[in-house]
Amino acid sequence: MTIAIRFPDGTVRDVPGQLVADPVQAGRVPSFVQVPVNCDPLWHYRKVEDCWLAFARHANVSAFAPAGREWWHSIPQMDDRATDPATNAA
Repeated sequence: MTIAIRFPDGTVRDVPGQLVADPVQAGRVPSFVQVPVNCDPLWHYRKVEDCWLAFARHANVSAFAPAGREWWHSIPQMDDRATDPATNAA
């Protein structure tokens, strides 16, 4: 499911979308609307009147790395870096 988004250079691109619940007003039947998934590190999307527009993000995105060795590596059966006992059986 994709949504057409207009980018600042004038192009229209299809981006992934999702259904979300439309705010329910008194006396209305609940409904759903399709919105874009804001998962792009370079762009975020806003609805302006009847169309979706892309706006550049102004933040730095960085991946987090683990601080150290995880606790479960001390258990031989849970350490995925340990050698497989089946391959050592000769």
